[in-house]
Amino acid sequence: MPSKYGDFSKCVSDILSDDYGTKKVVKSKFSTEPVYGGAINFTMENTYKPVDKTALFGKLSAKWKHKSSGFNVDKLALNTNGSVNGEMSISKLPLPGATLKFAGTSAKTGDVTCEFKNNFNYTIVKVNNKMNTTLSSVAASNGGTIGGQLAVADGKLKSYEFAVGYGTSAYFASMRSFEKMAKLALAGMYKIPAQPVTMAAELALDVSSDAKMGDASLGMIYKLNDKASIKAKYVSSKDSTVEAAASYNCLSKVDLLLSLALPIQSPTDKYKTGCSLTLG
Repeated sequence: MPSKYGDFSKCVSDILSDDYGTKKVVKSKFSTEPVYGGAINFTMENTYKPVDKTALFGKLSAKWKHKSSGFNVDKLALNTNGSVNGEMSISKLPLPGATLKFAGTSAKTGDVTCEFKNNFNYTIVKVNNKMNTTLSSVAASNGGTIGGQLAVADGKLKSYEFAVGYGTSAYFASMRSFEKMAKLALAGMYKIPAQPVTMAAELALDVSSDAKMGDASLGMIYKLNDKASIKAKYVSSKDSTVEAAASYNCLSKVDLLLSLALPIQSPTDKYKTGCSLTLG
């Protein structure tokens, strides 16, 4: 079964994007006893921000699933700015493989999404609450994977993109064309045989009239054991950086993540650090 178009190169982005950053966060997770067949799962996230006066900013979210009916509250969140947003879905519909999703915010914005998936394709159509913007995507797989995405706003084609890829559990390669075919992104992943190391790379190319190379990223993940792993990547851009992240499952339901970003030009002056502690 193919993944959705937004996760087309997920095995690459997991290595080059996840866990890096400079946030300092403490997350607490806990679940209630079953309520009408499903537990309510709460997540409390406190972020440290060194503003004018050092402060902690908290966000509370919850989710709940009713398995027998297929009705889910995927997210109900109270954000740090006082806004509220929610997401709900219904998965048990007369058409097997179809799911309806509803999302909204306290700012009176929202959208309705219809998803359909089977062993060969994953199709998504999203329409905003004003019925003037539509985002459609499809990914199909039969050996390799092919996919595309269209965005329409006010009756006009806003953007479109296309991607092809092929891979196994040991390697993956893809090419994505976006910004109306003006740019290309090449991505790849490779697991080194008999070693706990996986490599990933991504390269952006501008193929418009002034063809030139864009940003490039090269990264790897090394799994020390079942509880600890180290990630590192180099990003070649206007402000080239080397970043690293180390995750460790300290105790049962206690996860620690440390991250570091070093600008190549001035690593000692402008380095940044991050830390995340997850409980539950």
